[in-house]
Amino acid sequence: MKDEDMKKGLQKASSSSYSQNSQVWAKLLGLNIKQKIKHFIWKCLNQSLPVHELIFKRTRIGDPRCKQCGENIETIEHMLFFSKQADATWRMALLQWEGLRNLRNQFWRWREEFKMLIYELKD
Repeated sequence: MKDEDMKKGLQKASSSSYSQNSQVWAKLLGLNIKQKIKHFIWKCLNQSLPVHELIFKRTRIGDPRCKQCGENIETIEHMLFFSKQADATWRMALLQWEGLRNLRNQFWRWREEFKMLIYELKD
């Protein structure tokens, strides 16, 4: 997805929503990172990754549970942070987010924190 496609998608959102997030998106699109990373972050922040929960909600086909653990609903949060594979990956990562466990099951809060981090980046 190109920057222009992301902008068009954002403009489809309500004008108040767009105005609140426009600076965050502008910062994201202006970051000196690969396009596919920007696209991934954009999808995460807009809850557009095709995780089982969202596929099930949209189609009523399949099972919303995580195929790896079978215990939890596969949300973006679960897939990125709390699945067995994600947990193992984060333990090996150089980057640690101490407050992550406090935000469990509160996707909107960590999403807002991440938006604020992007917003606060220097130009």
